[in-house]
Amino acid sequence: MPMHIQDRNIHYKIFGGYILREAFEIGFLAAYDIGGGYMPHIQFVDDVQFISPVEIGAVMKFKATVTCVLKGYAYIIVECIRIIFDHDNNKKIHQKTNDLKLIFHVGDKAKDVIPVAYQEVLQFIKGKDQLIKRIFAPMELQNQQAKINQ
Repeated sequence: MPMHIQDRNIHYKIFGGYILREAFEIGFLAAYDIGGGYMPHIQFVDDVQFISPVEIGAVMKFKATVTCVLKGYAYIIVECIRIIFDHDNNKKIHQKTNDLKLIFHVGDKAKDVIPVAYQEVLQFIKGKDQLIKRIFAPMELQNQQAKINQ
């Protein structure tokens, strides 16, 4: 996806909010896909990283990975990668510019995520930890407070 001048900031770089919106849309589509057509609802924006600026005219690639699904919630990592063409060596260089981590409610019929490679297992464990920390621990606390108030 090419980055256009109308999306620039005062430093003549691509506005970070524009990149995050594009990344969010890709994450939403991944959540919709894993949920089997259930309309996903954003529950939490876990982490946003701006690693390096993006120049006007840069070609970007957005990659969404569903790392974990637990009780109808999905943890999704969206990577924003700038593709640099090295014409001298006839190569493409991929450089990560942004990272976005999202938690969506995707319904009870969501497909399970089965990690295969070692890196996928590490992402699965981190995603599961974040789902428990951000979604299920606060729910348990609310249930305990409701019992106390009765």
